Amino acid sequence: MTFKPTWEEIVTVSEPIPYDDLTTKIAKKRGSRPKVEDHRPELYSLICDFWTRNMQNVAIARDGDLRDAMQSSDPLAVARMVGQIGGFNAKYVVDQIHFEEGKKTLRLALGHVGYSNIVGTHQQAVVDPEFRERIMQAGLEDFADPNIYFANGMGVCAVVYGFERGDKPFVVVGKRSDKVAIYPETRHVFGGFMNVDEEKGGVDFVKQTRREIQAEGGVPSERVGGGSFLGIIRQTPSRIPEAIGMVPVYLPPTKLLRAWKDKAPGKYEHSDLEIVKLGELPDYLREHGPTMVPSGAAALTKFLEHYS
Repeated sequence: MTFKPTWEEIVTVSEPIPYDDLTTKIAKKRGSRPKVEDHRPELYSLICDFWTRNMQNVAIARDGDLRDAMQSSDPLAVARMVGQIGGFNAKYVVDQIHFEEGKKTLRLALGHVGYSNIVGTHQQAVVDPEFRERIMQAGLEDFADPNIYFANGMGVCAVVYGFERGDKPFVVVGKRSDKVAIYPETRHVFGGFMNVDEEKGGVDFVKQTRREIQAEGGVPSERVGGGSFLGIIRQTPSRIPEAIGMVPVYLPPTKLLRAWKDKAPGKYEHSDLEIVKLGELPDYLREHGPTMVPSGAAALTKFLEHYS
């Protein structure tokens, strides 16, 4: 470890597990969580107020994009922008996690929550440590669980790595732009909130990571490998639980950066991408790890342990 971790481990694996070998099962009876608005209305008021301020900041940061969409007279473009700025989409939240390493089986009890609650609890906890302490203390006092009043939106992220001239590994690290609601202007790997295949009753990590890498990095899906599961952590500042992994891409660094600039539909999420060689990664983490999105730092740390 090159720096003090900014995360707590929930699920630890002894070695990377290929996503194709990992079985995920969603509990038939969904979890149910106490609502902060019912038990702590004063905290709920802070959550709603923060969401409003945060969306105002995002709208200001994306005013040019919004203006272009409005002037285009394209209803889909306008709807897309409104959704990205202030969409009230339902996200999956995790209530319980059980992992059987011998069987390579991950069991999840999930629920749903509005995106506003994710921003209002998790992002507010990042920028306001006093709020984080209050909401954790309230959870301890009411239910002996410091995380119970957080949205617990389940994240998924992965280290994107490749090989330069055949055998020299590198990783890709993005700097999130000021146009995103959570962790703006912070270094991170690629990721997003978890999606569930309701028909199959599980999480398709391969499909999700490919979609994220294509959207954020512009890398065609046929150039993205299967990837591996590295565990689940909880970010210390935000309290977000997140599955971490690593995914290979089959593009040299120059073409990868060009794909991001020219083809990524979600390239606004990052203001910059960095290529970090494996030999440079320990020093990179020592310098930037403490201020990165914790799940990204955790994924890079686990990746480094694997390759070391």
